[in-house]
Amino acid sequence: MSVDESSTHTDLGDATAALERYQSQVASIDAERARLKAIDGRFGTVRVVLFFLAITAWLFGYFSDVGSWISITGWVLLGAFIVVVVANEPVRDKLDDLHRIRAVFQRLVSRLNRDWNKLATKRLTEQLATVTLAEDQRDVADDLDLLGHTSLFHFVSMTATAPGIRTLASWLAGTADAGTATE
Repeated sequence: MSVDESSTHTDLGDATAALERYQSQVASIDAERARLKAIDGRFGTVRVVLFFLAITAWLFGYFSDVGSWISITGWVLLGAFIVVVVANEPVRDKLDDLHRIRAVFQRLVSRLNRDWNKLATKRLTEQLATVTLAEDQRDVADDLDLLGHTSLFHFVSMTATAPGIRTLASWLAGTADAGTATE
């Protein structure tokens, strides 16, 4: 194989290995999310039980002659409820983190599979539509399909913010620097 051929040759084994690695990451994230959702569900059950026991204790203490100990029990149960809510927050935060991380790996899988419907999300497409480009940049972007549904933008973009989307769109549709292009 000549130097020119080797530089244009794509090793599909690398893409397959990457795809398998990304899918493995998605599967492991899904397993961890399932485990954390089960824990979150148990926390939720405990929270509901503690809350209703606290309300019941307060009502019983208020409307009966049992004594103040039942009202104190209600306050203790409310304190336990608050402790459980606070203890549950790291689990929910981790679930949110895993959701975001999974979305990144799922996007990488979609990119390797050339799944344009998953790459060109509604949110990303809507934000991309708000990008203001000069007329000549817009013409170039339209001619080369740089910003459309099955575009280079959707293929390479990992942006999540409006400034990032604007910057990447501007870079793709902008003029190239001759010095940088020849390096």
